[in-house]
Amino acid sequence: MTGVIRKATLLVALGLVAATVAMAGLPDAGHCTFPTYIKVVGTKATVPDPAGTFSITVRDIGNIPVTGSVVTLNFTNCTDMKLCQSVAFSCAPAMVQGTTNGSGVVTFTVVGGGLHPGGTGFAGPGLGCIEMRADGYLLGYATALVYDLNGAVSPAKNGCTIQDLPLWLNDWNGGAGAFVGRSDFNQSGALSIQDLPPWLALWGALNSSGGCATTYCP
Repeated sequence: MTGVIRKATLLVALGLVAATVAMAGLPDAGHCTFPTYIKVVGTKATVPDPAGTFSITVRDIGNIPVTGSVVTLNFTNCTDMKLCQSVAFSCAPAMVQGTTNGSGVVTFTVVGGGLHPGGTGFAGPGLGCIEMRADGYLLGYATALVYDLNGAVSPAKNGCTIQDLPLWLNDWNGGAGAFVGRSDFNQSGALSIQDLPPWLALWGALNSSGGCATTYCP
């Protein structure tokens, strides 16, 4: 009986090894590094605001970096904003794409603008409207922070200006506003007066003072 158990244990162990080998080189979300909030920024003299730059690291089940992995950020569910068209961006669906380097790292800066029309009660997604995948494998979800809240309202394209502050105040509504991810600038999962300093910091740096240098996705 002991011999049968040993053989069964060996077969299980061999099966696990085979499964691990088969999954080597494939993205494994549990070993990847990615943000839970992504800053959607503007430009300055057509240069994307570096405050919005972030990286994603793709690793396999053995925690080994995956080189040449195609990483996509799908913004389809971020219904209160539009992406700025560029080589790395797709409009149908609304997607940003990049490929990892030899260290398994890909870096993005997402330029876009909000569709806030003014007033209170403008609907939008809560947390996690951005779907992140590597080679088709789901990594997780991130929330889009939109600093130029009215940038994609035609014909604005005006960058992050002081005119966006009243729109954030409308979202917050003195604490009575419904939660929307776009305005959660302190990344707390709730809207509060504490979201104001991070917005002021990005606005004050003036690196998002310009909007989309080309055109927003339709």
